[in-house]
Amino acid sequence: MGNENITEVFRRLKKEKREHIFGAAVEEFADQGYKNASMNTLAKAAGVSKGSIFQYFRNKESLFDFVLSAATDKVKHYLRAVRDDSAGQDFFSRIKNLLHAGFRFIRKHPHLARIYFHVLQSGDAPYGTKKLMALHRKAQGFLEDIVREGIERCELRADIDIKKTVYLLNTISNSLLRSYYIKFLAPGSDLYRADESKLNDWIETTAEFIKRGIES
Repeated sequence: MGNENITEVFRRLKKEKREHIFGAAVEEFADQGYKNASMNTLAKAAGVSKGSIFQYFRNKESLFDFVLSAATDKVKHYLRAVRDDSAGQDFFSRIKNLLHAGFRFIRKHPHLARIYFHVLQSGDAPYGTKKLMALHRKAQGFLEDIVREGIERCELRADIDIKKTVYLLNTISNSLLRSYYIKFLAPGSDLYRADESKLNDWIETTAEFIKRGIES
């Protein structure tokens, strides 16, 4: 936990206690957002005093920044895993793997996903949008790399605009992930909290849709 927001007191805590405090912070910020999150409620859920929280973190902003950093780090880990695991696969297989990884992340870390989407929509966090912009740049760089590789391998049309293609791919994938997590975004689509079979169908449909537009 090499983070400038953490005090030495927090670093010296046992791992289990650090994780318990972190979990309580994630739940409170996910349920209430940054502005409405209560440090009293958070401390009670963590089983520590409010004063102890401020011994571990300089202020509420530092604690939230720590939580958001953890969320973006986990997303980066998923991106790296997709990049490494799909190396050598064709472009459309890599896109499918990227979508599968996004859905897996939401299932495994629903509270972190809620924080991410809340900040993305509302900007309700100090410096939160900057962190998400940095994460988007990383995701964009990943997509640009695989688009270029797809063009070089003659899987994609050579005349496509890479920047616009990446923007559209990002837009499509983000819309699918948000609709999977947020109930009212895609009424009638059966995407919200879809089971594995329906997700596979959505991913195949999406890949086919993209394929018809940019396949070589």
